[in-house]
Amino acid sequence: MKYLTALLLAANILAQGPEAKEKKTLEMGDFLKAVAKVESNCDDEAVGDKGKSIGRFQIQKAYWKDAVDHDKSLKQGNAKWEDCKYESYATSIVLAYFDRYAAQAVKDKDWETLARLHHLGPKALNKKPSKKVISLGDSYWAKVKKEL
Repeated sequence: MKYLTALLLAANILAQGPEAKEKKTLEMGDFLKAVAKVESNCDDEAVGDKGKSIGRFQIQKAYWKDAVDHDKSLKQGNAKWEDCKYESYATSIVLAYFDRYAAQAVKDKDWETLARLHHLGPKALNKKPSKKVISLGDSYWAKVKKEL
């Protein structure tokens, strides 16, 4: 019986194709490592965009504000944008941002949607994004996917 169950499970995964298998086996931690690798080579001290982006995820102030407006607990005490240089805080910011704009993509493990959102902001989720947004999103997703 165990053999039959394993065989049926394997057949189901194969029938869905390689991308379905990949999507199910990857977890959020794997995805976040890939994003951090693309953004900063996982450097918590990274500063980019002429000082506008910081930390391993290259978080900008508007991204941070969207996240803390969504999850007020992220602004308790003296928390500030500059704290995005700390891995655990930055990770919490990214997860709150994803929850605000793409909770279903988080549940579905839709890494492509989340990569586009992280890189381009909510405009990446428009039903009819511009050609430029599509092109930038495609390029960024290819980089993240390569790291997965």
